[in-house]
Amino acid sequence: MRQTPFSIKSFNQFRDAVYAFRLPRIIFSALELDLFNMMEDRNWTIPQLSKRLRVSHRGLAILCRNLASVGLLVQAPSGYHLAPFAKRYLQETSQDFRGDYLRLMQRQWSEWSHLTEVIRIGRPLD
Repeated sequence: MRQTPFSIKSFNQFRDAVYAFRLPRIIFSALELDLFNMMEDRNWTIPQLSKRLRVSHRGLAILCRNLASVGLLVQAPSGYHLAPFAKRYLQETSQDFRGDYLRLMQRQWSEWSHLTEVIRIGRPLD
């Protein structure tokens, strides 16, 4: 039997695969809020960011911690700033901006959310 590029052989791998949906959703939320563009090249505290983005302190703190945990933001005692990767690929002013690709993936995310219904009816949704 041919092995796929990724095959689940343990419960830990299974758990990691099931939870993998979280990272794209975190990144999509940051894009929807325009977080990467708004941060520019400066350090931001959560109160400053939440006021600028008009979002809750608590929700933004959770989002920023998650983005920092995967290396897209850098957390310092004085707040958060963009990591080099995020500056290069997630700011619209960069020539290497990949946000349009992520927006395409985000639209597909919504479509994949209807998979069970498509399987039940046996055809694409209108």
